Amino acid sequence: MKLSLGSWAFATGSFAADPWPFVKVLEYASRAQYDGIEISGFRPYPHPDDFDTPQKCRELLKVIKGRGLGISGYAPDLTQVPPAEVPTADYLHEFHKCLDFCTSCGIEILRVDTVNPSNIRHGAAYARRRTLLVDTWKAAGRAARSAGVSVVWEFAPIFWLHETAEVERVMDAVANEGFKVLFNTRYAYTGAPSVARHDRPPETLTNSRAELILLLREYIGHLYLGDPDGPLSGSKTEASAPFGEGKMNLRAVLLPIRQVADGLPWWCVDLGNRADAEGAGRTAVRILRQLMAENT
Repeated sequence: MKLSLGSWAFATGSFAADPWPFVKVLEYASRAQYDGIEISGFRPYPHPDDFDTPQKCRELLKVIKGRGLGISGYAPDLTQVPPAEVPTADYLHEFHKCLDFCTSCGIEILRVDTVNPSNIRHGAAYARRRTLLVDTWKAAGRAARSAGVSVVWEFAPIFWLHETAEVERVMDAVANEGFKVLFNTRYAYTGAPSVARHDRPPETLTNSRAELILLLREYIGHLYLGDPDGPLSGSKTEASAPFGEGKMNLRAVLLPIRQVADGLPWWCVDLGNRADAEGAGRTAVRILRQLMAENT
């Protein structure tokens, strides 16, 4: 297993007004002893419209590999084409750009989400949205599978469809098309134990974190590791705590999926929106290296 760093940590939150240049993120990841980088596809980081030829991608790879780093996955900007709201052809047009970027860079994991939150939780409108989402993602999954890329869905309380039963229903429909779940330990907490943004009555689980993991275990294809400091606040995403100081016992979370997690080539650190990302990223390496050793 190798450890990667989610590059978005240095372009969001307190860094949003003045994001680190991508090269600076790479240099930091290398010095902090990460094995690789998870590329955020939101500008100013590598966007498929900016790296739209094999030559440009080769130059990017040279920069990344020159710092001794690999690439664990790609998290592109698909915010203009919510898959439950736009025609499938519109989504696929943008998705194929991202897929071409992945194949040109040798990236095997492509992250997606449902993009927008929604108050539509029942009835005919809900059914139409879910049908469109499933049909669109089936087509995207088939295209990615043909290209040798796995698509992983990061479900989260800030997006539409995040309750356990919803995630299961969608995955039952799209898993055969190459889709898998991106399991984020921070969202495992906010989505189940703290029932953030759940419908009423909220869907809770007995021993909720462990049960959520077990229910989705067969679908897990990628892992983001972070430690939340509590429930969501209003419309915001949850805040990350320093590793080992938040609400999530990472060792306990990994235990029920030990076999799955050990079989993944990468564990990716998701620092969220921490202002102290530099220090938090170094702490994460120390703690997760120890966890990796325990899980081998």
